[in-house]
Amino acid sequence: MIAAIGQRPVTAKIAEQSGVKVDRSGRIEVDAFTNETSVPVVYAGGDVVTGPSIVLAAVGAGERAAVSINEALSQDLAEEDRSTPFWRDVIPNDVPFDAAAAAESVPRMKHETLPLEKRTGFQEVELAVSKSVALKECARCLRCDYRAPANGNGKK
Repeated sequence: MIAAIGQRPVTAKIAEQSGVKVDRSGRIEVDAFTNETSVPVVYAGGDVVTGPSIVLAAVGAGERAAVSINEALSQDLAEEDRSTPFWRDVIPNDVPFDAAAAAESVPRMKHETLPLEKRTGFQEVELAVSKSVALKECARCLRCDYRAPANGNGKK
């Protein structure tokens, strides 16, 4: 794994050492559906493939690669013995929510952060919140569809 946080990867060196193909822009070439490179069982994603982009694109590339790796590793198994990625399992939503209830105006939580003098390396900057605070924030978020029109009647 190569960490790239706002830095430009040296793909020429990667290509030289691994044999993966790079395009004329210096980005590693991958299959768009599997993120596998020109070298079998070598996968790539994120800025090294797309160039500077948003983290969500890199996460998506990682997910595609993980699914492809899982499929490659389980291809010799019988269909019923193959696992599916746990994050693709459907989990029922048991959060109580009344869409017809009036929305409450609840301010966004204040997130505690690590003091500036302690922000070094790859430490988390935003600190964890308690379960009760997280549940309150979730309840507020469940009404993100709410818009109060000028006449004061809420709508979904």
